[in-house]
Amino acid sequence: MRIELAFDELLVKAKKVLEANDLSFDEDIELTLVAIEDDVVGTVSLSTNIIKGLSVLKEHQGKGIATMLVSKCIEFLNSKGIKHHFAYSKSDNNEVFRGLGMSEVVTVDDVTLFEGGYYTIDTFLEEFKKEYNLNGEYASIVMNLNPMTLGHLYLIEKAAKENEEVIVFVVEEDKSVFPFDLRFKIAKEATAHLDNVHIVPSTEYMISKATFSTYFIKDEGVIDKLFSKIDFTIFTKYFAEILNIKKRYIGTEPYCKVTEAYNEVMLDSDFEMILIERKQLHNEYISASLVRELMEKDIELIKEYVPEATYRNLIDFRR
Repeated sequence: MRIELAFDELLVKAKKVLEANDLSFDEDIELTLVAIEDDVVGTVSLSTNIIKGLSVLKEHQGKGIATMLVSKCIEFLNSKGIKHHFAYSKSDNNEVFRGLGMSEVVTVDDVTLFEGGYYTIDTFLEEFKKEYNLNGEYASIVMNLNPMTLGHLYLIEKAAKENEEVIVFVVEEDKSVFPFDLRFKIAKEATAHLDNVHIVPSTEYMISKATFSTYFIKDEGVIDKLFSKIDFTIFTKYFAEILNIKKRYIGTEPYCKVTEAYNEVMLDSDFEMILIERKQLHNEYISASLVRELMEKDIELIKEYVPEATYRNLIDFRR
């Protein structure tokens, strides 16, 4: 038995091993390993620090192949100085990850998110709480702000008016048109007049490649619901508990189906959710996508849709 990097023909065979176990090969894969015993009998992949696509042909299961593959992934991550990692698993592979010292974050619908490395979500959030001095009782909002609009500001100001303290989590994953550092800076500046609002990063545990993986399910509608449930379960089980968050504000979502599915999951839970009608201008809902469209025509057109901090920073960003 040997483990090799998969390219060309080996990569084609790795995909066939996945298909044999009703799994698919994700577009965000950066590296794939295969286990070879005469032919390819198992595979696993990496997407940054996320171990995914673990699959061994049924007739070769029980030989420790899965453990060998995952161990090689962890060795590779350690060699790159990456000291924290995630893995998605179905129940039949859970013992592989537990045996390698990884701990369960959440399990939803027979899918478990594991983590391993120098810290766990509990220890991370305890340090996060100290770093941002979050010692009160909070309402919360999670926002991508791509870019921040007057609609976003309206929701934040409403929450700030109705609660003593509010945490706004800005999505840290850099998959947006505008980088996290810029989105975070704008949020801080646009809410500077609100003394009871705390702007913080969402961390890798919220709306990230780790918590919104597309690992198992091929149908997009199912993906939206499953990984919405995973992400929100992490929020209620860890963020709400450790940071003393009592409620979460969301806006109505007329455009994005992923966000709409996430809203449905949250509203169907026992956690206190506050749904606010999205702000309108000129008889249409204000959205970040609309602002991006207007920017393509003329950046001056966005002025009435965004806070001054957004306009000013985007002017500088485009220079």
